Amino acid sequence: GYAYDLRLSRTAWAWLPLAVAPPLVPVFAWVGTAGTVPGPLLVLVPIGMLAGGGLAVGNALVDIEADRSVGAPSIAVRLGRREAAALHAVALVAAVVSAVITLPPGGSAVAWAAVAGGAAVLGLGIATTLRATAAGSPGSPGSRGSPGAARLAWQTEAVGTAILGIGWTLAFVGSGLGAG
Repeated sequence: GYAYDLRLSRTAWAWLPLAVAPPLVPVFAWVGTAGTVPGPLLVLVPIGMLAGGGLAVGNALVDIEADRSVGAPSIAVRLGRREAAALHAVALVAAVVSAVITLPPGGSAVAWAAVAGGAAVLGLGIATTLRATAAGSPGSPGSRGSPGAARLAWQTEAVGTAILGIGWTLAFVGSGLGAG
């Protein structure tokens, strides 16, 4: 948090603390309550880092015009709209695929439904971001893109990521891997 506040928040590296810190919160919580972390739960750390990084780049896309106007070197400004959108989409899709293939067996139908629903909502957000980004590409009609659509897409992605994470966690707890 301090690294972000004191140095990284106004740089192209602002996404890094947002990719690393949130996935470590459940690890610290589990260690605080149980004294150890079940190995399968650690699978969520890299998945969370992919999702957190993807969401942070997506948020930079929402603010790209404002960042450009004040000379803020965000990751989206540094990479450019299309490249940042591609990185964002790849990170989020990789998080979804990783979550699905590592889903603990024996989860409830509710857990599976939450994972599927979260993946679908996240997919909708990614598609909307890519569409808004394409509309904002240089030389295209409406070259500034649609900040409102980009913001709504990012919010949709954040909700989809949360639902996906809740579903995976429910499957983990329901499988009995989290016991003891």
